[in-house]
Amino acid sequence: MEPQVNRILSRLGKAEKTELKSEKVELGLVQDIQKVITNAKAKIKDVAAAQKRYNAALKEVEEAESKALDVREEGVDVFQRGGAIREDALDAAKDLGLDAKGIKGFAELDKILDVLNKDYQNLLRSIK
Repeated sequence: MEPQVNRILSRLGKAEKTELKSEKVELGLVQDIQKVITNAKAKIKDVAAAQKRYNAALKEVEEAESKALDVREEGVDVFQRGGAIREDALDAAKDLGLDAKGIKGFAELDKILDVLNKDYQNLLRSIK
């Protein structure tokens, strides 16, 4: 009878070890799950913060673009008015038989209109 008792106890010991192993595996999985949940919650906060920063930066860019387009339109208007005055000066000088460059401020007007034109063209390229 003693050998049977030993066999039964031996088998029970093996059965208990199996249960402990499965409990260890479950405990490891629970810890892994908790770790992933903690990391995921942190990443959710990081993503929300990044989205908030991105939205703020995008709004700022859109506002800057709008202001730049307004400035460009004002520059186009000044350029067109300056161009019309330049043409009037050229016509008046021609009628009088004079060189338009002799009119006070004409050369500076010519130069500044070129700079303005280049600058607002560059601004437009930067925006698009």
